[in-house]
Amino acid sequence: TDRSGVLRRWVIRCRRPSFPPRRASSCKANISPSTKHPPQTALNLLDAAAAICDSNPMQITVESAAPAKGTIVSLHGKLDAISTGDVEKALLDAIAGGEVKLLVDCSKLDFISSAGLRSFIMAIKRMKPSGGTITLVAMQRDVNEIIHISGLAPLFKIQPTRAAALV
Repeated sequence: TDRSGVLRRWVIRCRRPSFPPRRASSCKANISPSTKHPPQTALNLLDAAAAICDSNPMQITVESAAPAKGTIVSLHGKLDAISTGDVEKALLDAIAGGEVKLLVDCSKLDFISSAGLRSFIMAIKRMKPSGGTITLVAMQRDVNEIIHISGLAPLFKIQPTRAAALV
């Protein structure tokens, strides 16, 4: 933000390199401001990047299912390097509380990165000594594909709906 409190947004565009590449650095970042003034410092770009990241924060809801049905952790948004710490904390806190049946509702999870996969792996490792299970529920197509391609699908129970997981 500048002194008047107005957030300046900067858009970074990157052209895809041609094939075969013409030069060693064929990808140029063009920084174009949405205001008429150029950036005064690099902090303006960092402020803009922080505002963009905060515009789609991960929402985590932890709720108890019926007795002996487990704990449901609902994820809404993008599970990436920025949000993985909060998700990992929610999962590990539920496991540390003695939960042996954990349901992760992925119906509103739009994206998962390798950092997000790490949080699931950490939860599996903590759950293993107690003999508990983690069930991934209602995964969207892209998230389902990433779980299967990464080879992690056999570590979880996977259910198409929340109702099927609670039976």
